[in-house]
Amino acid sequence: MDVETSRRAPAGPAVGLPPLHRGMLETAARCGDARSLWAFACWTEQVLADTCAAAGHVNVTWNRHLRDVRTRCARLAADMVAGSPPDPDNVRALGAVMACATAGIEGLWGVRTPVLEHAADWKTPESFAYDLSDPEVCHAQAAQWPPGPVLVVGVRTGGSYLAPLWVAGLDRPNAAYTTMRPLREHGGIVFAPGELPARLVPGTTVVVVDDQPDTGRTLVEVCDLLAARYPDARVVLTSPGRQYERRGDELVATVDTLPLCSARPRVWELLGSRDRPRLLARLAEAGLPDGLTVEPFSGPFDRRYPAAQQWLPWTDRASTKPLRIDPRHAPFVLCRDARPAYVARFIGEGPHGRWSAAQLDRFAGLTPVSTAFVDGYLVTPFDHSLRPLTTVLSESDGHVRLGEVARYWRILAATSSVCRVPATLTKQLRAPLRHALDRLRERIGGPLPVDGVWIDRHVPESVPRGGAEGLLVRSSLPYAHQRWHWQVAGEQLRRFGIDSIWGGTLCVDAEVSAFLVENHTDRAVSERTCAVLDELLPPGVVTGALGRIGEALLWNLKTWNRRRPVLSGAATERIIADLERLRDAVLALS
Repeated sequence: MDVETSRRAPAGPAVGLPPLHRGMLETAARCGDARSLWAFACWTEQVLADTCAAAGHVNVTWNRHLRDVRTRCARLAADMVAGSPPDPDNVRALGAVMACATAGIEGLWGVRTPVLEHAADWKTPESFAYDLSDPEVCHAQAAQWPPGPVLVVGVRTGGSYLAPLWVAGLDRPNAAYTTMRPLREHGGIVFAPGELPARLVPGTTVVVVDDQPDTGRTLVEVCDLLAARYPDARVVLTSPGRQYERRGDELVATVDTLPLCSARPRVWELLGSRDRPRLLARLAEAGLPDGLTVEPFSGPFDRRYPAAQQWLPWTDRASTKPLRIDPRHAPFVLCRDARPAYVARFIGEGPHGRWSAAQLDRFAGLTPVSTAFVDGYLVTPFDHSLRPLTTVLSESDGHVRLGEVARYWRILAATSSVCRVPATLTKQLRAPLRHALDRLRERIGGPLPVDGVWIDRHVPESVPRGGAEGLLVRSSLPYAHQRWHWQVAGEQLRRFGIDSIWGGTLCVDAEVSAFLVENHTDRAVSERTCAVLDELLPPGVVTGALGRIGEALLWNLKTWNRRRPVLSGAATERIIADLERLRDAVLALS
C-alpha cells in the first residue's frame, strides 16, 4: 500500500525487518534498558524457534542463531534483575537474527503448517496483558532452587519470556533452556528438530515454565511428553510465583504466592475502593490534575450486553481461582465536578504496553491525544461530542469521512504488517463459523437467526489468507470490530480500540469486510461506501472484502462467547437481535 505517513526509511538494525518487528525493535532501542531488550530478545527467540520447528529439519545457521539469542535472553534477564545497563550491541545482533527468522518464515509458506502460522503471529505474554505478574519473580524462584542439573523448558508464549529468567536465577553452568509450541488440535506438542537433548545428566530436574495455567490441560500434556522422553527425570511445573503437582489429570498448586515484587504499587494495584486516594496520587505523579474523582466506566459492549456483575477490579475478588490480575475489564473515568473529564483504559504493561502506546502515535488524528500512559493505562480526554460513524455515513455528505477510514488501513499496513504470503494460501471460514455458532446456540439453549444451512449457502468454505495483497497485519479487529469503534467527534473521525496488544494476524480485506457489515444501514449507502473505498484502496481489496463478507459474523460470535460466559436475559435478546441484523447485512452485501 502507498502510505500517507512521514515514516522514515529504516536504518541500522531495522533494515530487513517487517514493519511490526521494526517498530518493536525501535521502541526497545529507544528505551535502551535491559527489560525492553529482554522482551524483544525473547520474542526473537520465539519467532526463530517457531521457524526452526516449521522447517521440519535441522538448519545449522538457524540453530546457531537460536543458541546465541538464548544466551542473550538469559544475559539480559540477569541485567534486568540486577539493574545493570545492557550491552548496546544487543540491538544490532537481535535485529539481524529477527531479520533472518522473518525471511525464513516467508520462504516456508509453500509448505504451510500450523507451526508456521504460530511463527507468523505475534502473541503477547500474559504477564504483560491479562494475567499480570512481575517476571522477576521467576528469577527469585530459580535462585532458591536446590543444587543439581536443571533443564528449563519454556512453553510458548509466556514460557519463551520466563525461561531465561529461570536460567539467570539458577546461575549454574549446567543449566540450559529450550522452548516448545503447544498445538493440541494439530497433533500434540511441537519442538524444533534437535531441540531436546537425547539424554540428560543423571539427577536432572526438568522445570517446565509457563504463564499461569487455566485448565492445566496443556501443562499436563507437556508433562506426559517429557516424562515419556526422560523417565528417570523429575518433571516440575511452574508459573510466576507458583509451583504445581500432577495429581491424575489435574494440576494442584503446591506453592501459590502473589506474583508481584515491585515495592511501588501500580495503577492496577490500586483499583479497589479503599485505594482511591493512592490511585489519584499515582495519577497526579503522571501529570493528571488535582481535584478529580474516580468512577467505574462501562463501555458500549457492557452497556449493550449487560452482565450479571459489571466492573470489578481484581483486588476486590475474594475467591477467584485461579487468581488473575486482569485490568482489561476495569476501565475508569476521572471526573471533575461529577462530569467525566478523562477516561483510563488498560492497553498493556511492560515493554509490550509501551510499544502499544507508541503504536497509537502513528495513528495521529484518528485517536484521541494521550494525556498520560502510566502502568499500562492510557489516559485520554473524555469526549462528549461523539456520534456513530454509521449514522454519519447515511447523511448526504457522509462519504467524505471514508478518506480517513481508508487512511487508517493504510497506516495499519505500513506499521503493523508481519509478512507476505502466497496468493494460493487460504484459511477455513465455514468450519470455525459453524463451531462458534454451535457453541453460542448451546449456551443460549434455543434457535438462532443463523444456522448451518444458511452458512453453507452464503459463506465460502475458505478465503485467501493474505487477501488481495497477500499481506498479513497485526490487527485489533478480533476485539474491536463492532460498529461503535468508529465514531465522529466534530469533524474528526475516531477509531477506538486500535491498540492490538490483544488482537490477531489477518489481512486488510478482513478489516474492510467487517467495516462494511457493521456499518450497513441500507443498500444505497453500502453501494456508495463500496464505490468510494474501491477508489481509495489498492485494487482488489474491496472485492476481496465482499468475497469474505460472512467473516464479520465470526468476530461477533467469538466475542459473545468469550466476553459473556454467563448470559443474562437482556444480553441474550440483544445478541439474537444483533445476529439477525448482521445476517441481513451479509445478505445485502453478498
